Amino acid sequence: DWTKSIELNPHEGNAFYNRGLANQHLRNFDDAVEDFKKSLEFPATNKSKSITGLIKCYSELGKPKEIEYWSNEALKLLGSSPNAISDDQTGK
Repeated sequence: DWTKSIELNPHEGNAFYNRGLANQHLRNFDDAVEDFKKSLEFPATNKSKSITGLIKCYSELGKPKEIEYWSNEALKLLGSSPNAISDDQTGK
């Protein structure tokens, strides 16, 4: 249970990300958005995956302004390094 994991270690960003995924699959999009946003506060989190989750949830919620904002954030992330995609996926 990801909520229990968060209670035991509230500084683990991947637990928030994984709970966000669970909420997204359960179609609890508002809760998923909060978890994905929280996961971005931690340096070890795969930011591109969290942002992708946010964009998918906002798409389901019909919120184009939020989709545009997070799409721009994704573009900034991709522009931060010549190897940003591969770096983020490998945890570098």
